Amino acid sequence: MTQGVSQPPPPHVAPAIESHTWARARALVSVAGSVVRRLRASFNAAAIRALAPAILPIAFCPFVAILIRLELKEPLFGDTAVFQYTGWCIRHGLKLYRDVGMADGPFIHYLHAAIQAFVGVSDRGFRAGDLVLQGAGWATMGALLAPTANLTPAARIASHAAWAATAALIWISWYFHLSWTETTEREAFYSLFGSLGLVLLYVSYDWTKARAPLAVFAGGFLTTTQVFGKATGVVYPRWVCLASCFRPRPSRCPERFV
Repeated sequence: MTQGVSQPPPPHVAPAIESHTWARARALVSVAGSVVRRLRASFNAAAIRALAPAILPIAFCPFVAILIRLELKEPLFGDTAVFQYTGWCIRHGLKLYRDVGMADGPFIHYLHAAIQAFVGVSDRGFRAGDLVLQGAGWATMGALLAPTANLTPAARIASHAAWAATAALIWISWYFHLSWTETTEREAFYSLFGSLGLVLLYVSYDWTKARAPLAVFAGGFLTTTQVFGKATGVVYPRWVCLASCFRPRPSRCPERFV
């Protein structure tokens, strides 16, 4: 036998190998068919409608990836650089509004300090942290607002994922429509946390009695933080108060979107 050269299998072994290969192929086809049947059983017409928005993130994902790379290359600008400095001062023991400060309330200063604790103080690091926070926040809102009525457990999970990706894409697409000098500004953070609080309060009507108080507390907390941002942030807790005064009857709450 020549060293290093593979030899064909003996004649009596070849049919056994071929039979074993076909058996594995039939097993794979059987498993694939079973998976397809389960998916068809789980995703009825209502599920297909709930998953329809997923076509947007699938179609636009390549373009968003290019814009993300461009965004990360840009330096910080304007008020963002100032808040980076105040955040650094807070992390190093200086007192806000005594040793350092700016016109806005403490929310944005401490938010910058918290982001720096995870990504550092570089411009690229903060822009990366900003995109992660923006994308995760709006994806959470999309998942909370996803239609789940009359869906199987598997379809509910898929619906949450589809609406999360769609909400994140819509916000990030608008975000990248801005100039690089306007991204990472504090107003986007105010909108993110305030809107997330309102969404939590909205979906609390559909949650169980055990979970609803958690959503109400989290929503009230997030909307109240905006009082400590800009003066216009008072609009978020104001909407909460108005919604509390006009709470709908449970029997008249429609099933959302489906």
